[in-house]
Amino acid sequence: MTLAMSETPQQKSFNPFDHSVPMPQERIDFFMQCLERGEDRGDWSYVEWHLRGEMFRWMRKFADADLSQQIDKWEEKLADARAYEAVHGKGSLYKTGHPINVDLERRIRERDEELRQAGRSYYWMKT
Repeated sequence: MTLAMSETPQQKSFNPFDHSVPMPQERIDFFMQCLERGEDRGDWSYVEWHLRGEMFRWMRKFADADLSQQIDKWEEKLADARAYEAVHGKGSLYKTGHPINVDLERRIRERDEELRQAGRSYYWMKT
């Protein structure tokens, strides 16, 4: 075990690549908040990206009954959202007026304009 200069053995830093040990609770809490944020924004692609990601596979590997139940609940919510969007259109649950979504879309437009002006935008090349 290699410790950083400022660490004591009791303060071993979190290694996101060491999946042989359980994920720290703070990290689990963070990912669950990400799911809640995605649901609040109506961004089920974001929720799905997290649920299908390596971190959730790691969480599930060491999950106790309560955490497994929470993850299963999120899987059900995602399935329900996908079923709704299959009928009403992909992204139909997305809340365009949510402040985070408004900000993200603004930043995407700004970045696309920068790329367009530099002659490197995918959208600019298609038109």
